Amino acid sequence: MKMLEGRTALVTGAGSGIGRASARLFAERGARVVVVDINAQGACQGRGDQTSREARFIRADVTSEASVRAMIEFVIGTYGRFDMAHNHVGHGGPIGRFGIA
Repeated sequence: MKMLEGRTALVTGAGSGIGRASARLFAERGARVVVVDINAQGACQGRGDQTSREARFIRADVTSEASVRAMIEFVIGTYGRFDMAHNHVGHGGPIGRFGIA
C-alpha cells in the first residue's frame, strides 16, 4: 500500500538504527524521503535501502542552527514543503532552543 504517495518525509538520524528503519518504512509507503545524518557514509548506505522513487541525502548537524536552517531550506527549495518529520538523533548536551524563527 502506497498511502504516503506524493508526500515528503524528512528523517534525521537516518544513518543507522531506528532512523534508518523509519526512513525505509516511509519509502515503502511511497513517500519521497530526505535522509539526514551527520555521517554521510551511513546515511548514503541507508538511502540505498529506500524503495521509493526518490530518496535524497543531506549531511546536517542538528546541534547547529545554521545546519538545521540549511537542511530545511533544501527540503523546501526542492519539494516546496515537507509533510512529515521523524527526528531521531541522539545528542548528549545542554538543552537549548530548537526551531527556525
